[in-house]
Amino acid sequence: MNLSKHAIARSKQRGINCDLIELILEQGSEERRPGGAVEVRINKRDRTRMVADLKRRIRMIERAAGKAILMANDGKIITVYNRL
Repeated sequence: MNLSKHAIARSKQRGINCDLIELILEQGSEERRPGGAVEVRINKRDRTRMVADLKRRIRMIERAAGKAILMANDGKIITVYNRL
């Protein structure tokens, strides 16, 4: 990530850390601005999509608890099972 001196100063003033900037860049929507610039932001649709994805991931994690995979040395999956 390549921030200008101005962006570094403003991010400190506004409490926007590098993790937040990365999240916005990875998940945000782009919009063209005058002068060839691009604005990247998290809008309501992006937020809704990200929250739904996280909830789905949480459900998967809950389901994966207590499950196991047995693998051979070559990486081939031998079996999967419930571990109680």
